[in-house]
Amino acid sequence: MSVLNNLCVKMNTIQCHISGEMKQGGEIDTLAEMYQFCKESPDPINRRATYLHNKGSFHPSQSNDNWRRAMTDAALSQRCSQPPNSTCNVCGLQFAAPPGMFTNLFPGNMFTARCDYVNRLLHPKEYVKRQTDVVRKSFQLRDQGRFYFKEKDHKAWVTGLRRYAPEHFIGSHPYIVPCDLSKEPDYWYWQSDTPHTSIEFEWAMFPRQKKFNLSAAVDPKLHAFLLNKSNIDKRIRAYTYLAGLIFRHIELYNLTPPLHSWMFDWLPDGPFWRVVLQRYGKSVVNVVTSSIFNRTADAIAEIAESH
Repeated sequence: MSVLNNLCVKMNTIQCHISGEMKQGGEIDTLAEMYQFCKESPDPINRRATYLHNKGSFHPSQSNDNWRRAMTDAALSQRCSQPPNSTCNVCGLQFAAPPGMFTNLFPGNMFTARCDYVNRLLHPKEYVKRQTDVVRKSFQLRDQGRFYFKEKDHKAWVTGLRRYAPEHFIGSHPYIVPCDLSKEPDYWYWQSDTPHTSIEFEWAMFPRQKKFNLSAAVDPKLHAFLLNKSNIDKRIRAYTYLAGLIFRHIELYNLTPPLHSWMFDWLPDGPFWRVVLQRYGKSVVNVVTSSIFNRTADAIAEIAESH
């Protein structure tokens, strides 16, 4: 506890709320504390909560130490606690989203979030239960030919099950408006034996790049395969792209991303999904992934251009 107290004294840009100690637990327990803190906030729009943890402690290494320090510095920085653009509701070292990542998240799971956004989320423990149900349903839809799962997409770290659920939690809501401090798109840049410091930080709303760089993807070959024009049917149905994202948003929160969301500007076939979402509302995934929907390249392009 003294370590935390000393840290809080040094950081004058944040307010610490130390609620207790646990002999045994996990990130869902600490996320629940942050969640409760925001729920009790009298001014959630102007209150931000910072979430930190001892990332990499089970696998000590210089690269994990460097990554953890960079994530901590970013989440505690004034640029995250008081971002230049107040519409940013979650900030951290590096935000990641499809197509490079399998979902919306901050790799390493450290961030500063506006409490009114946190209050929109499910309770972390309820999220774990609901996410399990959502994944089970997605497997059924995959078996029916609706969702396309790339190789390894059924793995727990992709679907957000068990110990991977906490990392998926903060980015699970369709109203997330992220910003970050890493101008380097490569997810492994900060996880190196060479330390990178806050001198390299540069704040920006996500996405800071106009076009996705395949070299920064978790699996560049698979994403290159999906982004090929001849594979558009699989891409439209891909669980880790907009079909799966919107499906999870509806199943978890009964909401869809706003039509002005950054997701439709960044993710593959975003203009198409913006149009069909406007047409079909919450039925959009059922309609688009059905066997009778025309998912040829020409048909998708025509719909996208009709906006």
